[in-house]
Amino acid sequence: MNYLSLPFYFFIGAILAEFYFSLSLKIHSYPWKETLSNLSHGLLQLVFNIILKGPLIFVYGFCYEHFSLFNLSSSFFEIVFLLILIDFTYYWFHRLSHQSSFFWANHIIHHQPKSFNFSVGLRPPLFNEIFSFFIHLPAAFLGFSPETYIIVFIAHTSYQFTNHTKFFKKPVPFFKWIFVTPSHHRVHHGQNDRYINKNFGALFSFWDVLFKTYQNEDEKVIYGIKNETCEDLNPFTSNLRPIFRHFGLKTTFKRPLWLDSFYNKLPWSKFWAIFLVTLSLVLTFFFLRIHDNLSWPLKYLIIGYLFLLNLVIGMLLNTHSFSKP
Repeated sequence: MNYLSLPFYFFIGAILAEFYFSLSLKIHSYPWKETLSNLSHGLLQLVFNIILKGPLIFVYGFCYEHFSLFNLSSSFFEIVFLLILIDFTYYWFHRLSHQSSFFWANHIIHHQPKSFNFSVGLRPPLFNEIFSFFIHLPAAFLGFSPETYIIVFIAHTSYQFTNHTKFFKKPVPFFKWIFVTPSHHRVHHGQNDRYINKNFGALFSFWDVLFKTYQNEDEKVIYGIKNETCEDLNPFTSNLRPIFRHFGLKTTFKRPLWLDSFYNKLPWSKFWAIFLVTLSLVLTFFFLRIHDNLSWPLKYLIIGYLFLLNLVIGMLLNTHSFSKP
């Protein structure tokens, strides 16, 4: 079963629905440059995860087969326990990602958007599965099979996506003390002084209450990274720049001047950006459906093409002619 494509319909449908309601209410919550960049970031990570899927599942399966303490089934109570375990380990990894400069160099990508909508939920760090893989292993050691873990993990990840919205202003009473709500997560994305390093929970909010990182949404949220002036919309350079900077490496990614000149003179630049993101979306969707049946040479050829396509999109979005939303 192709687990990678399971949430695809839901994510795109939710983005289209929120975009429609934003337009109908005349709310400018989807600036087109940033939205296209978020989608390109998400598509690039989906494709990259296809390369990582085999090795990561192999390591998880090896730990499960040889080092598991129990042989757990998929009963209701065990699934609930697994969900709590995933959320607990994610809470601490998420907190570490904000408090360690090394992990922040990876996680910062998700916090760069200055607007807040469902497309931000599709902007994960490109290398996130490499940085976070160790948090999956406790479930393998306890005896949860790879198939069970993947399904529950995808459900857990999908819930996080739903909290990236400015709609649903007020949470249901008492609900917010158990489950993370959009209000809870808006605070987490704020650069307001009182909001920084707060609300790390993904599914359950009581971790933040228990470990004293909870903050109520009591003032208007200012999104983005505090004191960051560089707006990098390219999914490649935006992911590499913070990591290079962390290790003291050169972080200037400059395009040839002739390429800038070409993009600036390109007629209907906005049209081409939207067209290429749509093309990448459609091609990635079909690739996710069939990639398990393809030979590895053909699979890598298509992955290379999709990488190149998103690189072009990123360079197009970063041109000087796009200095305004």
